Amino acid sequence: GVGVREILTNDFNQYSDDPKTTEIERSKIEGGLESVTDIEWHLDDNLLLTSQLALFGPFKTMDQIIVRGNATLTAKVSKYVTTIASVQVINERAITPRTQIKETIALGLSYTFF
Repeated sequence: GVGVREILTNDFNQYSDDPKTTEIERSKIEGGLESVTDIEWHLDDNLLLTSQLALFGPFKTMDQIIVRGNATLTAKVSKYVTTIASVQVINERAITPRTQIKETIALGLSYTFF
């Protein structure tokens, strides 16, 4: 569909400033085409995979599509222990020419009092 993206910043003005003007802009609003896909897949009784892929192509620079993706695998190991593994991918050329990846592994303990 059609979407609007807004960038607000105080310290890192290079992401929002228009170099064609003399004033330093602290916000930037741009329209474009957007697609968001969500998946929730129960692989087993104790295993859940969730994923989201968001794509945004600004009208002014359609060749620079912004990609954001998340994937999380949650496993309930026992009644009290849960593990979570997640991967986040961001590809936004205006920020950095390289793709950014963040991986997380967490171990959680849960207990119900009532």
